[in-house]
Amino acid sequence: IVMIILAKVNKGNTSNYTKGMSILTLLFTVVILLSAFFRMNLYEKAYGYTYLRLFVYYILATEFILILPIGLWILDKKIDILKWTIGIVTVMYVILNFSNIESTIAKRNVDRYFENQEENEIDLDYLFNHTGTDAIGQMKRLLNAKDETVAKRVKEYLLQEKEGLQDTKTNWQETNLSEIKAKEELMNIK
Repeated sequence: IVMIILAKVNKGNTSNYTKGMSILTLLFTVVILLSAFFRMNLYEKAYGYTYLRLFVYYILATEFILILPIGLWILDKKIDILKWTIGIVTVMYVILNFSNIESTIAKRNVDRYFENQEENEIDLDYLFNHTGTDAIGQMKRLLNAKDETVAKRVKEYLLQEKEGLQDTKTNWQETNLSEIKAKEELMNIK
């Protein structure tokens, strides 16, 4: 909204009132971002991590970083806002692609479960159906759970994954480092 308003106004004739209202709009945006972050944190603590919740954190962080160049642009600093925006979004996208999201989701959910096994539940169905071989190392930790049902279900899942990974024959062009690591993690499971 700020960028549209300032684009309509002649940049050289922007009044202090318009700049002030634009800065105020950015500050309100920061308050909304912090509120959204706090609420997402409450969801995550109550229900655990999911892809969607992790992506919301990523989007909130990206928006928060984008506030700085927009604020400088409002204050008539000579920056190319389009280049900065594209640059920041690209860097955040690359960071997201190099982060191991499946392992992060599994690690955070398993850590949350082990913090208080009597009260916290773990959504094994989500972990089994929405994470892949990257999460196997973290799920293996659940074999030590106090709840025998959890440990039994995880063991059955890991044995099923072990069977599936052993049956796959791949060419060297189809080499998957995550699957190789998962095979190593599952060697001791009987």
